[in-house]
Amino acid sequence: MDSDISTSKEAFLDAAEGLLAQRGYNGMSISAVCKAASLPVGSLYWHFKNKADLVVEVLKQSHERFFDSLPSGADLQGPPRARLELYYAKAGKEFDAAPRFLRVMHLLSLEECDDLDVRSQLQQLYSTVVELIAGVIEPVAREAGLADPVSAAHELAILTMNLTGGTTLAHSLGQEDYSVGLRRASEVVLAMIDQRAQLSDAEQS
Repeated sequence: MDSDISTSKEAFLDAAEGLLAQRGYNGMSISAVCKAASLPVGSLYWHFKNKADLVVEVLKQSHERFFDSLPSGADLQGPPRARLELYYAKAGKEFDAAPRFLRVMHLLSLEECDDLDVRSQLQQLYSTVVELIAGVIEPVAREAGLADPVSAAHELAILTMNLTGGTTLAHSLGQEDYSVGLRRASEVVLAMIDQRAQLSDAEQS
């Protein structure tokens, strides 16, 4: 029985994620989720209070599933620059294999969704992702001798998210793989760190 309940919940989450990636929040209905999951509406309300609750759970599961597949910055081997390049490369491959997470995040962020729980979850996920990326960038900024490597890493993590948003659009149009987009993002981040380090050296000399 418990196994059946868990299986039906997963079916609803997977169906909702797929529909969110296609239609966004306003375009996804509870009836469409139930139809895609091949389960009755009453069964959905056993697991979720309402549509917003379902979407919040989709975001949480998608985030956990994706980042569980990636190593943390501390798990990577080698010097800081090599770790950064490897992290971005692994992220690109994971996004190419499972692009729905980023697509859902960006669609919901752009959409006029008034539900505060959904907006709050999106903001929380965005902040979490930025901090994870910043944790990979910060050792590179510190090694380069930047005066405030923590702030620089945070700023460049946000830049990475901005560039990834553009890659999501290009990917949805069939113009670019995430692997390519994230490799370019890593090159931009490293180039900006090097440029700032050079400016800092010039000012001190």
